[in-house]
Amino acid sequence: LIHISPTNSPLQFLHGLTRFHTPGELMHAGCLGTVQFLIGSIFSELILFGPFVGDKAARTAQLWSVIQRHYDAMSTPSRLSKLEPASFLKEGFAFLSAKAMDSQQLLFVLEPVLAELNNGSDRMLHQIFAVHHLASMYRIFEAHGMFLPEAASSEAFWHCQEFLEEYSWLLHDALGRGLQFYPPHVKVHAMYHIAFFSRYFNPRFGWAYEGEDFMNTIVTSGKACVAGTPMQSIGNKVMENVRPTLHLLLSRRCEDEAYFSPPGCFYAIHAIVLAVVVE
Repeated sequence: LIHISPTNSPLQFLHGLTRFHTPGELMHAGCLGTVQFLIGSIFSELILFGPFVGDKAARTAQLWSVIQRHYDAMSTPSRLSKLEPASFLKEGFAFLSAKAMDSQQLLFVLEPVLAELNNGSDRMLHQIFAVHHLASMYRIFEAHGMFLPEAASSEAFWHCQEFLEEYSWLLHDALGRGLQFYPPHVKVHAMYHIAFFSRYFNPRFGWAYEGEDFMNTIVTSGKACVAGTPMQSIGNKVMENVRPTLHLLLSRRCEDEAYFSPPGCFYAIHAIVLAVVVE
């Protein structure tokens, strides 16, 4: 069901590199992809066919009340501010429109929510198992450092495979009923490769949360170097700012292993690139 289109990227011409070596990134493939596909589809099913009454807005309000109660019970740090039908009921395939961290935290909350609403149907059980396995994979990544023990990475990969089995069942069931739930998106496929490669590197240390503010950071840094500075001196001023930044990052690397990760070196690398471009 998932077709990966050909690419013209020059990366494909690197010797020994295949698509299997570029599995994707957990925040965009997971939190902003697979997690939102799963949650949005489950919410759609609950609103259209669940135990709630009234119109779509009233049913969504009842679901939101249940979610808020479990938010409080779990002391969830990052939460949706509201829930409306338009945030998950779409013209095409269903998905949840939300921020990455809000979606990730909602995945954990959805476990007790579904347990409370469980009607014992096959469909509901597959939903519960899908959420459980995906949330369990995330919990394993969260519980370990940059490199997972072999047993942990194997368990995470197993949970991912079980999740994909459940997701596939739900997709085929929805399509059989003429419903566009559980999108057959390439991001779902990417989760398999991300989980597989967790044996070499914890994907939590490669996700883009720390780099999402890159554009704002570059704009701020650029303005600080340009303001009141002659054009011919901008390059020197950039390097003057880069040197203490690199010093602080490298001096802290022994204090926190996260500074060995790609996000940890993100700003230093791009500061150098910016300096070269300005020069």
